[in-house]
This record gives sequence, structure tokens and C-alpha cells, in this order.
Amino acid sequence: NGQHYYGGQGGGVYNWYYGTLTITKSTITGNKAISGGGINNVGSMEINGGSTVSKNSAFYAGGIYNLAQGTIANSTISGNSANLKTIKNYGYTYFYGGRGGGVGNFLNGVLTITNSTISGNKAAGKIITRKAYGHTYTYCYGGAGGGILSVGNLYLYGGKVSGNSATCYGGGIFYYSGGTLVNTSNVTGNKAKVGPNIFYY
Repeated sequence: NGQHYYGGQGGGVYNWYYGTLTITKSTITGNKAISGGGINNVGSMEINGGSTVSKNSAFYAGGIYNLAQGTIANSTISGNSANLKTIKNYGYTYFYGGRGGGVGNFLNGVLTITNSTISGNKAAGKIITRKAYGHTYTYCYGGAGGGILSVGNLYLYGGKVSGNSATCYGGGIFYYSGGTLVNTSNVTGNKAKVGPNIFYY
């Protein structure tokens, strides 16, 4: 733990294609990466037995980045952050990251979270207001899905998603339509400019 920086995928653990990852009664903490600060999964992943993924950071999915099959049970995802990076090039400013503070479930990912706590995670973003042609326009970059950002299929059973924050959208959960969202968890007490608990895009 705590050994890697923004150099790639899976600061703490990287599970590659066809790999099988099982984490039981373990703590993944203090790691950094571009995607999946704590864990990056593109194989098969199971986290259980009271494991903790905490205080990790990345630009995409500060705690856990899932791109395949994953289950999380009776565990805690807390205090992770998805940071926003500013890039300036040839007079233009670009923003990168800031999505999925605790968990990022991307593309074809199928993630089931049962009786777990997702709290105190943050997705950082930047809000910019510009005036043009007599109108005021507000743009929000990054800052989506403080607790969870899901593009794939997400199943939440029991547990809670609380105390997370996002600068822009979905303090608790940011969900892209096109996938599946099944939720019986307690999603409360999260903060964001739009959709503090759940934001559907």
C-alpha cells in the first residue's frame, strides 16, 4: 500500500484480463494512479470479509475502477478521491478526470455491492461561468459521482451510500442511462451542485 503514484492503472492492485482477484479481510490504502487508485479490475474481482478500500486517489475512480465482473460484500469504501487535472496546451485549457470518487463502474462493467458502506469519498471538479452574447453560461468539468459513478450495470443491495460529495453531479451516485441500476441501499446525506444523492444522466 501507498507505493505508487499517477503512472498508470491500479495504484494498489491491478487485476488484468482473465485474472481472478479475491480480497478478504484486507485494507487497501494510500495509493495513487491515473485510474483505480486502490484497485483496477478488468478481470474477475471479489472483495469481502470486512475489507476496506480507503484514502486512495486517481483521476478516474479513486478507490475502485471496475471494467468487468466485480462483487463487493460487507466491506467499506471510504475517504477516496477522484481528482481533476488541468492541462493547458496551445492556448486552450482542458480538464481531465474527477469522476468516481469511491467507485467507478465503466463501460461493460457489472458490479454488485452488498451490505457495504460507501462514505466520505469525493469527486473533484471545476465550475466555470462565462458570458457571451448577453447570456451567462455555466460549465461544469469533472466532479461527477462522489460515491459511485456507473456507466455499466450496477446492483446495490443493503448497506449505505452517505457522506460523499461531488463538485458538480451525483454526490452519492452518478448513473449513466443505458446500463442497469438496481438500488435497495440507503443513499442519503451526500452533497453535489446537482443531484446530491443520485443523478441520472
